[in-house]
Amino acid sequence: MGAGVVPPHWFYVPILFAAVRFHWRGALVAGLIAGVLSGPLLPENVATNTSQALGNWAGRTVFFVALGLLMASLISVALNGLSRQVETLRAARTLALALHRGEFVVWYQPVIDLRDRSIVGVEALVRWNHPTRGLLPPGDFIGIAEESGMISALGSYVLHEACAQVAAWRTSVLQGVPSFKLAVNLSSLQLVEPGLEAAVSSTLRETGLPASWLCLEITETAVMEDIERSAERLTQIKGVGVSLAIDDFGVGHSSLAYLHRLPVDLVKIDQSFVAALGEPGQHGAMAGALIALAHTLDMRTIAEGVETPRQALQLGELGAGLAQGFLFSRPQPASAIGPLLERQRTRHRLAGAGPGAPPAPNPPESALRSSADR
Repeated sequence: MGAGVVPPHWFYVPILFAAVRFHWRGALVAGLIAGVLSGPLLPENVATNTSQALGNWAGRTVFFVALGLLMASLISVALNGLSRQVETLRAARTLALALHRGEFVVWYQPVIDLRDRSIVGVEALVRWNHPTRGLLPPGDFIGIAEESGMISALGSYVLHEACAQVAAWRTSVLQGVPSFKLAVNLSSLQLVEPGLEAAVSSTLRETGLPASWLCLEITETAVMEDIERSAERLTQIKGVGVSLAIDDFGVGHSSLAYLHRLPVDLVKIDQSFVAALGEPGQHGAMAGALIALAHTLDMRTIAEGVETPRQALQLGELGAGLAQGFLFSRPQPASAIGPLLERQRTRHRLAGAGPGAPPAPNPPESALRSSADR
């Protein structure tokens, strides 16, 4: 471009400052101003009292503007990355403090046998009792926990609390019950942790819960990312003695082709298929097809998101033995689930009181719902 066109370095500083402080708009304005001022203010032109050639002046202005926009782009990417790292560190610290303060609580949603409407298990669901925002659902913080690396600590806490609670029920409201299932969710990050089996075994020993009472749930999308590795990991985890379930089954694109290769005992039919029952079209029929497939593979099924008696009736007719949803009960704290199990225990005891005792009636659906849901 020639000595008369090469931009002087002292114009770079304000352009870089504008790029950092005001991003691309500031860089654009600063580049234009620097280009305009560099024409009459260059020392060689001032000394000789000459004016810049229009071509050199325009070329220098374009150079300044391009330089400013390039710097703004690079700085924006760098600042966004740094900001994301800072936010991640802040989130990890916040979650760690919340865990230390005992702000996370475990709630439970009953799993119902559709044949007699009895409670045969519960799913453990974590809530954050935030000091200012109130009770937060998992969707508000699980993603942050995964991104910040806190999901392992949070998952270990939920597993231990839930196992301890069901072990306590086993000596009281579940005393004498031969089988009961506690379902605990695993994230995709927990699934690949090498020490997962040892951690689960240790938790079961510490809490006294039989391994056969624990069911670990893994989302379908997590296992389908690498089917071969997932099958191997699930086999290792199942060696502890727990059962395995695939959550949100049916939403993946390749689940039907690979389900038989996974050592799972139970599939949870996604609520989108349950909601479509009774509606025109083929979506409702998908629930029946998924249930039939699971039975063919000798797997049990749980229908998620059951909200109406019609859905429960149709699911029973389709062969879905188990279900959970707002029709039966919303997730509730352990203090609310205990009385439900105690009433069920009382009914079963009365039903077996003697040869002439009348059969225990099915518990009404309203009895399973919390008072807030009625």
